[in-house]
Amino acid sequence: ERNLAVIEMSSDGAAHKSAFAMANISGGGYTSVSFTVAFHSKNLASGAEDATNLIIAANEKCLADLLLTSEMKPQRLTLAIEDCDRLMFWLDCSEKSDASHYYAIYDITLNK
Repeated sequence: ERNLAVIEMSSDGAAHKSAFAMANISGGGYTSVSFTVAFHSKNLASGAEDATNLIIAANEKCLADLLLTSEMKPQRLTLAIEDCDRLMFWLDCSEKSDASHYYAIYDITLNK
């Protein structure tokens, strides 16, 4: 078992319409990833949409496409990632929604 201490979500420059994080885990022999995702802000910006999609991919293949909303409770998820070299978390955010600032992904654990 290995914890990924910090995965920073980037939303600068060309990636303004999304937020993403990637981890190189090649050679680790991990079989699954567990993480918690939650809505963490009580103050949505005026006019902001309160929903976005979280896409988790392993080696550029989609493992999960989850709809996140401001009504959601924290969820702990575990996904199989056998033979994975690159793990990616992607929040799809339009300029209008800017929703990546309202969600947290934490307690990320790689399991063997």
